[in-house]
Amino acid sequence: MKYAEFINGNDNFQYSINLNYDLMNDDKIDCYIPTKKSIEILNDYLLNTVSDNKDNATVLVGPYGKGKSHLLLILIAILYGSDKNKTLNKLVDKIKVIDKKAGELTKEVLKNKKYLPLIINFNSRDLNQAFLIALKNALLLAGLEGILPNTYFNSAIDTINNWEDHPNKQMINMVEKLVQDKCGLTLKKFVDTLKSYNEDNYKIFTDIFKEITLGIEFNPMTNSDIVKLIEETNLKLCEKYNYDGIIIVFDEFSKFIESSETINNSKDLKVIQDIAELSSRSKVPKLQIVCITHKPIDEYIAQIPKNKIDGWRTIEGRFTEKLFIASAQQNYELIANAIIKRRNKFSQYFNENKDRLNELTNECYRLFNAVYKSEDYCKDIVKNCFPLHPYTTYSLPIVSEKVAQNERTLFTYLSKNEHNSLIEFINENNGELELVTLDKLYDYFEGLLKKDIYNKSAYNVWVQANTALKIVYSELERKIIKVLGIIYVVNQSDILTPNEYTIKHSLQESDKEIDSAIEALIQSGILLLRKGSETLDFLPISSVNVRKKIDDVAEANFKQVKYSKVHSEIIDLGFTLPKKYNYNYKITRFFRKIFMTSDELIAYSSAQQVIDDYRSDGVIINLIYTNTDEIYEVKKWINEKNDKRIIVVIPNKELDNDTSNLLSQYEAAKFLKEDEEFLKEDKAINTQLELLGEDIENKLVEYIVNSYDIDSENCTLNIVKNQYKFINSVKLSGILSDICQEYFYNTPIINNELINKNTISTPISKARDLIINMLLTNSYKDFDYNKNSAECTLFRATIVNLGLLDENNNGNLIINEIKNYVNQSETNELSFNTLYD
Repeated sequence: MKYAEFINGNDNFQYSINLNYDLMNDDKIDCYIPTKKSIEILNDYLLNTVSDNKDNATVLVGPYGKGKSHLLLILIAILYGSDKNKTLNKLVDKIKVIDKKAGELTKEVLKNKKYLPLIINFNSRDLNQAFLIALKNALLLAGLEGILPNTYFNSAIDTINNWEDHPNKQMINMVEKLVQDKCGLTLKKFVDTLKSYNEDNYKIFTDIFKEITLGIEFNPMTNSDIVKLIEETNLKLCEKYNYDGIIIVFDEFSKFIESSETINNSKDLKVIQDIAELSSRSKVPKLQIVCITHKPIDEYIAQIPKNKIDGWRTIEGRFTEKLFIASAQQNYELIANAIIKRRNKFSQYFNENKDRLNELTNECYRLFNAVYKSEDYCKDIVKNCFPLHPYTTYSLPIVSEKVAQNERTLFTYLSKNEHNSLIEFINENNGELELVTLDKLYDYFEGLLKKDIYNKSAYNVWVQANTALKIVYSELERKIIKVLGIIYVVNQSDILTPNEYTIKHSLQESDKEIDSAIEALIQSGILLLRKGSETLDFLPISSVNVRKKIDDVAEANFKQVKYSKVHSEIIDLGFTLPKKYNYNYKITRFFRKIFMTSDELIAYSSAQQVIDDYRSDGVIINLIYTNTDEIYEVKKWINEKNDKRIIVVIPNKELDNDTSNLLSQYEAAKFLKEDEEFLKEDKAINTQLELLGEDIENKLVEYIVNSYDIDSENCTLNIVKNQYKFINSVKLSGILSDICQEYFYNTPIINNELINKNTISTPISKARDLIINMLLTNSYKDFDYNKNSAECTLFRATIVNLGLLDENNNGNLIINEIKNYVNQSETNELSFNTLYD
């Protein structure tokens, strides 16, 4: 059975809403599908009509294809329509199903409230003109042309009519000639432009008037301040025709904001600002303005020239933003509603193919398990959204939000019979069980992906995918590239990961064929398999085989590399602190963590020499070895030196050939990045080097982290004759504290942050020099250290509190050490560094 026999699109979804043309259109109202989010926003607007809420100036923000215009069409229908209208009463019942209170409020507003809708369309014209046209059209629609306000445009038209009625036809002939000369229009068309409030042609009229009347200025006693006109009209509607107010809907407000980049519209900004202020003050009658955008105003402002930003910041502050962003579940419900099925035939087909469908879709449940239980997933996603593959159902709303425009949205994809759409897929189905996979989604939205003005990241994905598609001819390989393209547009790698697993479950091909196709794309230099994460990425297409070049340079120049140096470049191990010891002694001792080969370690004649070279209190060595025989020599060295301050981490496995080759490739890639002549051969070389180099580095990082993870079974921590496994950071810090306590037990405790640091201030430096001078001259014995000066504070912290003035205190060990140093320096020159150490 072919799909077209039991599936078709929902015609009501085919076309986007045009507020001007679809106003009070029963069919458009009837096809509205309420969702929880849309009713929530609708309810907010309706509450504003029955309360003194100050949110009369709002911006409705939501991506393309979310149904913002349709929602406002419904709002206008409720505010402007009658409770006698059957379609609107049916709408009330629909709303009640979603939210009973909202349905009751809708019924109340429909019965008791009446608002005149003004629909503003801005097409790079004068905004004052757009508001005047909207006001005129609204009053004509309502049959209230009798209260159309008189403007200077009306005065100009009346003057032209008087000239036409004048017995002396010489005057009108002169006017017709001047009109033709100045703007190339007939007098009739010129008058039509004045009826449309064209400011440019009004200026031409004033010039003609001045010529005809020999210099008299045209000075009509009428007002065309649109804000004032709207306010006056609103009062008349309230007083004479029982209206409760006016609602202004500025459709495509985003285009008006974007036009600020290229046109000088300070007058237009003033109109918007004044309308917003008027609406915020309004109570009876009310004035509401709703502007429709696809992003928050702040995001548009970022693209506007700096000299115009202040004006827009002022406007932004006048409006309250309402976000129209539906939940994932609501999106899936909309998709299901857009796919109409003949129940009996579809049930028969579905049941016949249930086993195969389960096989294709069971794995995909993980994408929806936060929203649906397993049985609900089968019903709401697999069945109700058939023939969409679950991956496609998941991705469609996201892709639509990111790249959709009026002509192509989630709704047009599902309902319009155009190239690569769902309807075309249904019509072309021959009866085989086939799902709409991600590659078909790419085909439909490809035209929008290439438009960088809306989404730069999506455009970059298209550039990569499109470049690859130009040189790939295998149908399956092309599908894989398109699937990856959509995955990267969705950009949710934790859920829709760009790897072989996802691709295999998103296409209806055999695993073996997909494995073969992916391998071919990798070997062709089109895709890169990142070993660390096992993800696939696009490689920029280059005329040079960069991967082979890296291998060649590694073989020729970097066959032998200094392992410890490269390891240290890749990961800076830093330091580990003996926290307990440091806290007790108010000092910062540290153990430096380094990489070292067995040959490098054994070359040291003493443990102290290692510590001195690395300028630390101890060293944690991550050992690199290529042969297990080396471990014996290392352990022998550790035992001979018998110094617990030298800690050696020995991984279970030696550095193998594969890792050694990676280290050579790492050095080769780094070398090629600096080779300017090589980089000039092709623009894509640099990007390929970055990607391939990053991939090599990630593999090495993974190897190093796993090999030297002391909190695992992958290595052993060696301290003299003691060996440890599964040592976490807390336990290691404790071991280091014990070692420091054993080696540095005589460290004086100086608990004063003014002196106990590497860089001290000038006043503290002077105080320190004074104390040293007193100690060397014995004048400290007469020093009164109980005062509050800097030298008194330091003397107490460094001398008195340590008990150094007490003859029986252990601190005398330090004094004796200093005396011995001084005595030795009388016969031999000694460095202070010796005493310090």
